[in-house]
Order: sequence, then C-alpha cells, then structure tokens
Amino acid sequence: MPRPLTREALPAPGITSDPKNLVIRSVITTSAPDRIGDVVVPVGLRNAEEFLKNPVVLWAHQRGMPPIGRCRALEVCDDPVFPETQVAKGLPFA
Repeated sequence: MPRPLTREALPAPGITSDPKNLVIRSVITTSAPDRIGDVVVPVGLRNAEEFLKNPVVLWAHQRGMPPIGRCRALEVCDDPVFPETQVAKGLPFA
C-alpha cells in the first residue's frame, strides 16, 4: 500500500499568532516571483502609512465579501513585508 504524501512547511521566521487576541503576524509579499512571474519588491512599499489610515484586510482581495480583520501594523523589510493583523471577532468566516 503506498504511503500518503504529506507536505510540511518549515517554521517561517517572524511569523507568530496570538489565538487569545486573534492577532496574526504573517508574510504578505516577498521578492520571489509569483505563479505568473510577477515580482513585488517589498522595499518598494512606500505608502504604508497611507494604507494604515484604512487598514481593511480582505479575504483573497475579495471586495464583495466582508472584511476579515484590520492591519494593526506593517513591518516593511528588504524581503518580506510582515503585517500584524487582528482578525474580526464574531465573523465565522474570518
């Protein structure tokens, strides 16, 4: 009988979660090419302060769905960009 395939990601530095307060620190972009070859250079993010004036976090960029949370902070590094996201309470989808 063949053994099932399993993928396991290595722990990523800088990624954390606080389940009690529904806060996640994740990666939103790196300088690696995406699936169609586009590259977003993280240090090119020059309007972080402007974004944080209305820090809505959408699920998969879907504007037709309710926001799933808000971005509390952005750490723009050479590579990658780390947001700190507070997930909405009381919204099961989030």
